[in-house]
Amino acid sequence: MTSNTTEIKPVTCSLNQKDAIFDLNQALKAEERALESYQMIVDLLDSDAEQETISNVIEDEKRHIAMVKELISDLTGNYQEPEEALS
Repeated sequence: MTSNTTEIKPVTCSLNQKDAIFDLNQALKAEERALESYQMIVDLLDSDAEQETISNVIEDEKRHIAMVKELISDLTGNYQEPEEALS
């Protein structure tokens, strides 16, 4: 009799910490742009159902932003704005 289980192998990541932080900052920018877009769109919609759907997406984006900031904080010890945003 054969087993139907699949072996779970550990995931390895080839990114170093600096690259991971850079990628997370890029992801954060994308999430923030998406949030801004949805916030502009929601008031343009006529349908209450559409507005509710986009409002739910807005809340999702806010959670995504918080999660990415937390990941950055976990890697760096604290969240800091990307260098290019500070200059």
